[in-house]
Amino acid sequence: MVAQKIEWAVFWDALQRVDLLMVMGSAILVSVGIAARAARWNVTAGAPLARYYDFWRATQLGYLGNMIYPARAGEVIRMAAIRSFASISTGEAIASAIADRISDGLLLGLMLAGMLIGSGWHSINAAMALTVAGTFGMAALALYCFVRWGDRWAGKRLAPILVGFAPLRDRQRLGWIMFLGIVAFSFDFLALFVLLRAFGWEVPFLAAVTLEIFLAAGSSIPSTPGYVGVYQVACVLALGFYGVDDSQAVAFSVVWQIVLLIIFILQGGWVALHYGIGRYR
Repeated sequence: MVAQKIEWAVFWDALQRVDLLMVMGSAILVSVGIAARAARWNVTAGAPLARYYDFWRATQLGYLGNMIYPARAGEVIRMAAIRSFASISTGEAIASAIADRISDGLLLGLMLAGMLIGSGWHSINAAMALTVAGTFGMAALALYCFVRWGDRWAGKRLAPILVGFAPLRDRQRLGWIMFLGIVAFSFDFLALFVLLRAFGWEVPFLAAVTLEIFLAAGSSIPSTPGYVGVYQVACVLALGFYGVDDSQAVAFSVVWQIVLLIIFILQGGWVALHYGIGRYR
């Protein structure tokens, strides 16, 4: 286990060297990235941009739910929330949320493949990257086929969800979805890079890209509340490529989780207090 390998003196020394002003800057960048993802979901659902605030609120509840509940329960919460906030059907809520997650996974897979192959890492890693990219690519292809021709064979139970996927038939909309996804990931990269520099580490920007890929991959599967343990392993593995000690990497993971927790509590908690998170459980 990662905890057994921690040198506590190194761990605490790393925490004491953190630049709090840069940590705040990282938190702001995270918030902007979340806002971009809410905009992408808005476009994915085919809803008017005037409803953006509804998607932002539902997105905040989803992140908060994923942080405090296990098994990514926040995904269910945000579907229920957007159904209530934007007054859309259950099928539209489910379809847009699924498409939103697939677009995230597709970009993640493509970035992973490009990073590993482009950097000339071991062929096994390159094969892994192609596997991840191919998996999400097949999911995206299956989604496209369902959206394009699903009305020919979809039964009554699938018909409401198929209606929810209808906005994805617009190629221009698909372009905007991918663009907003790239914008969201870009702010994620910047947030992680600023936080890495807050620890005083002279690492390249590619370290932030690598870290985001490992963190996103780890958090994409059902896990413990707050991703405890998942983020620690992801940070140790990713930062190890750039010479960061395991104990320092764990210290980074703790600060990153605290930053996310504060953001989700402040933003998601505000939404929950005003609109009642209990209704979306």
